[in-house]
Amino acid sequence: MQDTKEKILNTAERLFAKQGFSATSIRQITKVAGVNLASLHYHFGSKDHVVLEIFSRRLDPLNKARLDRLEEHKLNSNTGHPSLNQTIEAFIGPPLRLGLRSSKGGHQFMQLLGRAFTEPGHYWEELIMPQFKDLAIVFLPAFRVHVP
Repeated sequence: MQDTKEKILNTAERLFAKQGFSATSIRQITKVAGVNLASLHYHFGSKDHVVLEIFSRRLDPLNKARLDRLEEHKLNSNTGHPSLNQTIEAFIGPPLRLGLRSSKGGHQFMQLLGRAFTEPGHYWEELIMPQFKDLAIVFLPAFRVHVP
């Protein structure tokens, strides 16, 4: 059985992916999740924090998988640097695999991530982009080895 916080996050993720961020209201999320408005405010405080938590719970493990994969390629390399193909695989492989896992909501999250890239609004720049900072610090130099 899902707890209230998980119900809210799962419902919000599904609605955001289907309708977009602007078209999904807090009241709609609580109604579909079958929880009251006070519980959303108790757990998250605002719609922005719901969005932030959705992306954090998915991107944290996804970005860790990317970094782990890159490190694995580095350790198995004779030069101390993964090849360009290995760097690309480490970067895009984990999200592609996640997108194929519909039973765990991976396809839905990838749809939501696509919306975040394309929908106007502050969600991408203010809430989601900062979650890629640590990834960029590691991957940009890895790519520069091959593509200066």
